Order: sequence, then structure tokens, then C-alpha cells
Amino acid sequence: MFNAEQAVAFSGLILWDGMGQGSSIAALRELAILVSEPLLSMELEYDAWANFPQSRQPRLGRESPPAPSLVVRTVSEHDNQVPHESVVRFDVTDANGCWWLLMPW
Repeated sequence: MFNAEQAVAFSGLILWDGMGQGSSIAALRELAILVSEPLLSMELEYDAWANFPQSRQPRLGRESPPAPSLVVRTVSEHDNQVPHESVVRFDVTDANGCWWLLMPW
């Protein structure tokens, strides 16, 4: 489990370009919920399009591998009742030579 202050630290990995104040506050609230849940795993997934039907996959040239995704698995409780695995997938993008996470919400 993260601690509550880590939502702000985790937000430092996010590419915030184009987000207004209202949408960024909502996104920070979602991050605070995410980091408050018990962490099961965090991993880079390089074949993020494998779970989509062929018709929805992007047409990439052979020289352009798919960008990785950061997959965060936590234990969540729906309406404080039954614990279940929650999966949040952050797409990863390159900006100015650095990898940044894109908000999934």
C-alpha cells in the first residue's frame, strides 16, 4: 500500500499537458484513491494491444513497436463490500526523451 502523500509523488510521473484545473483536481482525487488501495503489482506491459480485437488495433509500421503501458493492480472494495482485483492501465508516451504516464480517466 502507498501512503496518502504518495498520490502527489505519483502524479509527478503523469504528463499533464492539456488538462485544465478542474480535470486535474478530479484526476488527483482518482490517484489518491488508487494509492490508498493495497498494491498487488506494478508492471510494464509491452503488448497492450494484444487484448483488443484486430479491427481496433492501430496500424503500426514494422519499425514502430507498440508503446508500453504501466499496469497497476490493487485490491479494491466495491461499495465497501466485496474485495476484488482492480486493474488500472496507464499508457506510456515519450516526450522530450522521457517516458511519461497518460491519465486513464
